Amino acid sequence: NNFDDLFEFEEDFDLFNYAVESPKPSDKARKQSHLHKILADGDVLAQEYKDYEKDYVTRGNKMLYSLLTKIYKYALDIDFSNSTLREDVLDGMRKHLKECYGVKTTMKTPWLTTVIKYIVKANRQTASNYSRVLRVAHSNDIAVKDLTAYIEDRGGIGCIKASDDEVAKRKEQKEIKQKR
Repeated sequence: NNFDDLFEFEEDFDLFNYAVESPKPSDKARKQSHLHKILADGDVLAQEYKDYEKDYVTRGNKMLYSLLTKIYKYALDIDFSNSTLREDVLDGMRKHLKECYGVKTTMKTPWLTTVIKYIVKANRQTASNYSRVLRVAHSNDIAVKDLTAYIEDRGGIGCIKASDDEVAKRKEQKEIKQKR
């Protein structure tokens, strides 16, 4: 094999056949066609995202809100029991969390947070978010049957930061500062 043999092309393969369409960078029709294809692909992805959101996120949130409603009812049942039983239940939960999961809670931990941690055994942030939702609902005297609608009306778990009274107080303080 010599050098010329190594680079010999078959006769029906012509790399430099200019008779075949040779697009130019300024070819607007080709750009338009490509643009429409790219946008159509984006529309397909957008629809897939809508379907995902409807099928998984929205349905998942509804299931989560339903579960939080059951946990809220469970927590209120504990809260409505006599004070000795309530403290015994919370102490039992704290002990179980520490011994079985290494999760520490103290007497200063809000009681609803202890209940949430006992049930979901999730990371601190998740337990904190769920606990905040239930504590805010509790401080706003939300009935168990109304919890799901309350969460949805407030924009979801991530949007519930404080009780209605606290929100109103902060808004008032902000307005006072703006007037200064």
